[in-house]
Amino acid sequence: MPVLYKEVKQSILEYAAQRRPHSRLPSRSELSKMFFVAKTTVDRAVKELVEEGYLYSLSGSGTYVADCGTNAFSLKKKEINAAVLLPNIMHDTYPGILRGVEDVMQSYGVNVVICNTDNDLERQESYLRRLIRSEVSGMIMIPTITVKDSEGLALSNMLTELDMPVVFCNRGIPGVTRPLIASNNFYGGYIATKHLLEMGYERIAFLSSYPYQLTHERFQGYQAALWENQREVDNALVRIEEKDNCAETGYEGARRLLENARPDAIFCFNDRLAYGVMNYFYEKNIAVGEEIGVVGYDNTPSCEMFKPGLTSVSYEEYENGRRAAEMLMEMILKPGNSFQRLTVTNPRLFVRGSSRRGGAERDSMANAIK
Repeated sequence: MPVLYKEVKQSILEYAAQRRPHSRLPSRSELSKMFFVAKTTVDRAVKELVEEGYLYSLSGSGTYVADCGTNAFSLKKKEINAAVLLPNIMHDTYPGILRGVEDVMQSYGVNVVICNTDNDLERQESYLRRLIRSEVSGMIMIPTITVKDSEGLALSNMLTELDMPVVFCNRGIPGVTRPLIASNNFYGGYIATKHLLEMGYERIAFLSSYPYQLTHERFQGYQAALWENQREVDNALVRIEEKDNCAETGYEGARRLLENARPDAIFCFNDRLAYGVMNYFYEKNIAVGEEIGVVGYDNTPSCEMFKPGLTSVSYEEYENGRRAAEMLMEMILKPGNSFQRLTVTNPRLFVRGSSRRGGAERDSMANAIK
C-alpha cells in the first residue's frame, strides 16, 4: 500500500505538471478511475500535494494547479505566509474569526502570523510596516476602531499605496478600496429589536459604546424595527457612551436608563455591555426576562452561563473568518483577477430566557432565528 500510494501521488504531480497554473483538476472520483485506485488513496495524495504547495483547493469549487514557477512545473515548494491583524484575540468574535481563517489556511499549507493591535492606531501602523518589510504574501485585517475619519488617514494612505493582497473583515477603512467580508449589522439590530417587540416589551432602549460605523448600523436596524411597528424612537431610551466596551459601561448605562427613561427592555451593542446590564439588575433584584428584557450581540459562550441565559445575536464569526481567508487565497493565487468588493453574511438570533416573559427557558440552537 505505501508503494502504491507514493506512485499515485507522483502520478498526480506529473499530471498537474502538464497543466497550466490555476487550471482545475478532475474530481477525486475521476482521478481514482484514471489511476485505478481507491478514492481514499487519491484523497490522501491530493491532501499532501496541497500541503506541499503544488495544488490548492477552493471550497465548493475543486482542486487546482498551484503556480509554482515557470519551466515545466518547478518541484520546489512555494511557501506562503499570511498575516492576521486584529484588535484582541481574547475578546468577542475574534477567536471564532481566527479559527475560520486558520482552518482554511491549514488546507493550503499556509503559515499564519497573528498580530494583536489592542485597538491602538500606532501599534497597528507599526505592525503593518513590519509585515510589509517581512514580505508576507497577504493579510486579513480587522482595523482598529476610529471615531473620526482623520484618525486613520495615515493608515488609509499606506494601504491605498500598498501592492499586496489585503482583505478587510468585520469593518473596512474609509477611502481604501479592498475586499470586505462583513456581517449585516443592520439586520442584526433589526431582528433583536423585532424579537423584543414580539415578546411584548414596549419601551425598548438601545445601549452602545463607541459611536462608530457598526454602532450606527445596528442602531439603524433598531430604528427600522420600531418604525415597522409604528413606534417612534424615544431619544431618552438611546445611550451611546464614548467609553470602552466593558461591563462597567453596561452597568452604568443600565443605571442611568432606569433612573431617567424607565425602559422595559434593553438591546445592547454587544454581550459585554449586556453582562454589565444584567449584573446591575441582579444587584437591584429586578427579574430579567419578566420585569425587563435584555438582548446582547455576538452570542459569546458566556451567554449560557447567566440565569436566565442571555438572548444574543450571533455574528457568525467562523463563517466570516473562513470567507475572508478564501478571498485572500484567491487574491494571492490569482493575481490580476477582479474580486468581489463586498461579501455580507446574515447574523442569527439565539433566544434564551433574558428576553422571555412568562415561560420556562429553552436554550440555544433550537431557538436560533435566521
